[in-house]
Amino acid sequence: MTKFIFISVLSLLWAVNITAQIDVQFDKNTTFKSTPVKDIDTEVMRCLYLQKLQNDSLNPFSMKENTMLLQIGETCSKYFDYKKFQGDLFLKQIEGEEKSPTEATRLFSQYMVMEKGSDPLNIFKNYPTGKITTTDRIPFNYYIYEEDIVAPKWKLGTETVVICNYQCKKATTLFRGRNYTAWYTPDIPMNNGPWKFQGLPGLILRVEDDKKQVSFECIGIEKSKQGELIYMTESLYIKTTKEKFNQTRKKYLDNPAAFVSGGGLVKDMPLEASKKRPYNPIELSE
Repeated sequence: MTKFIFISVLSLLWAVNITAQIDVQFDKNTTFKSTPVKDIDTEVMRCLYLQKLQNDSLNPFSMKENTMLLQIGETCSKYFDYKKFQGDLFLKQIEGEEKSPTEATRLFSQYMVMEKGSDPLNIFKNYPTGKITTTDRIPFNYYIYEEDIVAPKWKLGTETVVICNYQCKKATTLFRGRNYTAWYTPDIPMNNGPWKFQGLPGLILRVEDDKKQVSFECIGIEKSKQGELIYMTESLYIKTTKEKFNQTRKKYLDNPAAFVSGGGLVKDMPLEASKKRPYNPIELSE
């Protein structure tokens, strides 16, 4: 008998963001199969960062926090949500195992809880060489775009602080419309950091803008186990540019209901679904 997982969107719950309520149906036996991935590098170090982004520039209480993982490889790096990393590992562990419908439903629900609230953003630095590749999601599609690597122009300072037991030095920059203060450690001589930050003589462990709307702080560092890989999920991406992606996201946030129903996916949405959402991107300019 053919094994399958059928997922249907029953309704949308409208709060700050759209959350899909999922119903999963199975045949007599179900075999899990995770989304195919492409291995692109071997990991040499990983760092966890607490990412804080203020969704509404006028509301300091709109801060969203995510724990993000920076995988540093031999030639490139990947920055993405740690919940997504854990979810991928969970699916990999049960992949190929035949389950009853009840057990499959339970495991799938467990997976959904693990990834709830995760940031869909993935940033690959120096992949391909000299480029930054970004994958991201706007309901109900995944997008991919490339841009040239542009390192911030840093001004090095003399102040020091200790972060994660590493002595760090100060640097400042104006990057993509925001004034940032960063702290990097020469003790880890890697040209890398959270999000799109790089270009300092050491790993960047903390960055914050002067309006305190954007911040990244390292909360853990570890060397990788031998053979750990950096991968890219081979989803059905819509290829676009950063400018067009940002325009699409802005259009969605201005009126989520009109954006979604325009694709013919959802009907009879509550009035709340038409409410405009705040738009406060990390990059305010080029």
